[in-house]
Amino acid sequence: MGRPLRLLIVEDSEDDANLVLIQLRRGGYAPVMLRVDDPEEMASALEQSWDIVISDYVMPRFSGLAALALLREKQTDIPFIVVSGKIGEEVAVEAMKAGAHDYIMKGNLARLVPAIERELREAAVRRERRQMEDQIQRAQRLEMAGTLAGQVAHDFANLLSPLMGYPQLIKRMLPPDHPAVKLCDIQLKNLRQLASINDDLLTLGRRGRTQGELVDLNELVEQALAHLLASPPGLLLELELATDLPLIGGAPAQILRVVANLISNARDAMGDRGVLNIRTQILNAAEPFGRYNCIAAGEYVSLVVRDTGCGIPREIADRIFDPFFTTKRTDEHRGSGLGLSIVQAIVADHQGYVDLDTVLGQGTTFSVYFPVIREAGRPTDSAGQPASLPM
Repeated sequence: MGRPLRLLIVEDSEDDANLVLIQLRRGGYAPVMLRVDDPEEMASALEQSWDIVISDYVMPRFSGLAALALLREKQTDIPFIVVSGKIGEEVAVEAMKAGAHDYIMKGNLARLVPAIERELREAAVRRERRQMEDQIQRAQRLEMAGTLAGQVAHDFANLLSPLMGYPQLIKRMLPPDHPAVKLCDIQLKNLRQLASINDDLLTLGRRGRTQGELVDLNELVEQALAHLLASPPGLLLELELATDLPLIGGAPAQILRVVANLISNARDAMGDRGVLNIRTQILNAAEPFGRYNCIAAGEYVSLVVRDTGCGIPREIADRIFDPFFTTKRTDEHRGSGLGLSIVQAIVADHQGYVDLDTVLGQGTTFSVYFPVIREAGRPTDSAGQPASLPM
């Protein structure tokens, strides 16, 4: 069976497109192809995911340069190769200057498979490099926010403590049916929300400080679910907890916070209507993997929280772990923007990783990976046979 290849070919000749397919199959690929030959068709096709784009240079209703420009407008780093029978040296140079990754004459298609293999390798390297750079930038933003948050939160806690007591003292001085009693309850509720936000700030400020305890992740999942409100009728909970799950190391209270935050976010994303799937498992990865983060090879206990909500738009997905970023704007569900920052910070302090997979209109999956503890205080650093990675 050949290697899968998602190919978008910009070509007005079906016969020439079939010649490309024949060459790819000879080279060991099993291509899935879509042929387009005008801007409208290509724009629509770019809503899908492709491994590579191959384009003719001259067509009746389109051109290779126009196709390349359209691809760049979508800001996608997909290799673009010009395959044409009407291309001279000057035209080839023009195409390369415009951003094409290679050009091949239709009479020399033997060069096509090696060129594709090279460009796919280089595209993978670029993606990994960008992924690592994004991780570093997110870590730096989180560290800066944590430093500032810790300084502010300690002072704020000193001011907040006496304020928490005033509504209760006032209530004791009033008869139970006094109108001010209700106002005191409202004030106390708001102060407790402030205290919760301040606790988040303190957590960001205590980065790097974790207790070295052995933790059963399954027990923490069950604790988190026990503390949540009962599931409404429209919410279906699917719980898949792995048996004989290895222990992980860290602070149980902090890891419990990670679990609770992810479950709460999933419920909010669905409006308490849909399917909430919570799964734990052991994962042996022989090589780095991950969609949102680059996760090192190793042995992990993973927590997967999947919802069937609306999904996260691409332009927002890169910002959801930033401190104080929130999409909850209504008064009822307004967030502090610290929930996922706390998740990221706690998991990183436990030498773990957070990964994200989201599809608009279908839902979102958060996967958390904690290193397995095989010996007291020593996380594993090697993997056995690789298990199936998350889809």
